[in-house]
Amino acid sequence: MASAQFHVNGTADVYIGSVLLGYSQDGVTISLHYETEDIHTDYMGSKIPEDVMNLGQWATVKMNLIKYDTAILNNLQKRINDGTHGAAPNYYNGSAIGELMSQCQDYVVLQIRRYNPACEAATLEGGWKFNATYLADIDSFKVGTRVTVHDLTFRCLPDASGVLFTVIGTATPS
Repeated sequence: MASAQFHVNGTADVYIGSVLLGYSQDGVTISLHYETEDIHTDYMGSKIPEDVMNLGQWATVKMNLIKYDTAILNNLQKRINDGTHGAAPNYYNGSAIGELMSQCQDYVVLQIRRYNPACEAATLEGGWKFNATYLADIDSFKVGTRVTVHDLTFRCLPDASGVLFTVIGTATPS
């Protein structure tokens, strides 16, 4: 597996669909992962692949949210901690264990925007939009006595048309 990593510096706006989830602290890290499989044959020997099969691409998006909409964050956490212990959880749109998330349309759209649109225009760096995303991990910790920071990891898969992400260049979420 090969990977490439990108970092959106500074504070970033994080949207779920077109609704603001919150603001990141110290930017957002996006890792693109490329899955491959070596094809071995007798012709090249047992250790050297004759060819390599491309098995697709996926991404992880990691961030620390310092200001956020609690209701949206709670809804995203349903995938991780919904239901009672020992019972199969019901996720966003009712999919359960063994069902395919894509068939149940059980994804959210994740958008990462620069906090300052002027910086985005000056650096020619647009935002990122992932259409098939789910919250994979959350770690919450207190900073001081009142503020809770949430360390989020999203997993992003290609959407139904095979597109992993698009670069968005406008200051408003789409």
